Formats: sequence, structure tokens, C-alpha cells
Amino acid sequence: MKIKLSDFSVNFVDINPSSSLSIIFLHGFTGSINDWEYIFNYLPTDLRIIAIDLPGHGHSSSIDKVKYYTIEFISRIIDAVTSELELNKFSLCGYSMGGRVALNYSITHQNLISKLILISSTAGIEKKNDQQMRIESDEMLCSMIEKNGIDYFVDYWKNLPLFSSLKRIDSNIYNSIIEQKKQNTSTGLVNSLRGFGTGKMIPMWDSLDKLNLETLLVCGELDKKFININTEMNQKIINSKLRIIPNVGHNVCMENPGELSDLLINFISQKLFRG
Repeated sequence: MKIKLSDFSVNFVDINPSSSLSIIFLHGFTGSINDWEYIFNYLPTDLRIIAIDLPGHGHSSSIDKVKYYTIEFISRIIDAVTSELELNKFSLCGYSMGGRVALNYSITHQNLISKLILISSTAGIEKKNDQQMRIESDEMLCSMIEKNGIDYFVDYWKNLPLFSSLKRIDSNIYNSIIEQKKQNTSTGLVNSLRGFGTGKMIPMWDSLDKLNLETLLVCGELDKKFININTEMNQKIINSKLRIIPNVGHNVCMENPGELSDLLINFISQKLFRG
């Protein structure tokens, strides 16, 4: 499905639209709504499932203007989709970059969110110097993409240590993931980094104690950096739980969709917070 927001086209899917319980999924950098199909196979049919292609990804627009990739515009996209679907209350689930979007949106729209799920995500970079270094690092990636093209960049991206454990999944699924990433555009990925890369994100650490939502934080056991980040986030969020999925890395969604789905189902059905 597609809707227009000014001159921007937003692509999303709406599965089981007659169900009253709804959840919105937001993918990570270089991903698309297709990344979630492995999760969707495990979810119950009485759950309304919505997934959005973020700016510059999948079949949403890849306009060469950074303003379309900022958190302000992405929040407008979520507002537009929820308005189109007449959603008054929904759970929100984001992976990596999508988790940063979900956290930002939830802090400013707590009245709309029933539950929040953040997978392999962060509340941003606290120190100014570290933030500037990340911006400069992302700008180097932008130059790589602009100079060498999307195929070269995806081949570089897939070989980062952060995603090394992803190569252990079924080779057909892995190759399909890589090909889907190469369907994105150089313009979209460059502007995504410049508009809402981790360095560009306003740190949300000081707002975590104001987040009055049941929140599930999920990390892979092999993703030590994000375990440390999410352990600290778990200490600051009033009503959160941290779950670490064994023997997987950063891309929990692809590496163990079955166990992640079980966590989501138990969380949404309240079983997780009864324990």
C-alpha cells in the first residue's frame, strides 16, 4: 500500500486489518519491510501487523533532500500511516535504526503507544566528541556510496564484524537478504545517514526515565556492545525488561525469528510482565 505525504510516497503493508490489536514494525538501515517477513510467519493471525518502508528504503521515496530523512519527517510518516489506518493505539517495534525511530516517536507520542519493543537499538551517543566522530564516520560511508555505488557498499556493509554471525543462517535466505539490500538506492542510503544516522540523533538518555511505557529491550548474546548499551537503558526506563537471545548477533530478526517472535507474543499478551 502507498500513501502520499506532500511529494513523498510512503510504502507500507497492513496484514490482518480486521484485528483490533495492532503492532507497527520499523526496519534497520539498508533494510525494508521485507526484513520482517520471517517474523510475520510466526505471529498469530489475530494480530494486526503493519510495517513501513522508511525514507530511502524499500519502495518508499528516495528523494535527494535531507529534510525527508529527519526524525521530524519520519514521525510525520508514522502519523500519516496511523491516521490512514485509523489506529488510535498500537504497539511499536523497531530494529536498530528503526528502534531509534521508535524510541524517539514513543517519547513524544506516549498516549498512542501501548507497548514498545526495541531490538538491537540505542538511545543515541551522549558525548559531543563521540557524536561528532560518528557523524564524520558516517560521512565517509556516504562518500563510499556516492563514489562506488550501492552494490559495493552492501558488500562492504555485510562484512562488518557487527553482522558476521548473520552469515550462519541458511545461505538462500542470506543471499536473498543481500539482494534485497541492493534494491535500495544510493541517494536513499546517503540521505538516511545524513538525516538520521546515529551521530545525527539527538541523544535520548535524559528522557528515558520519562518513558512511562512497558518496554521490551532485545539483544543478541554475541552483540556485546549493544548488550552494554541496553543494560544501561534498562536501568533508566521505569517499566522495562531486557531479554538476550542466545547465540545470535546484532540482526536478531534474521538470525532467530522464532525466538524473537515468542518474546513479542508473550510481551504483547502480558505474559512477559507477569513473571
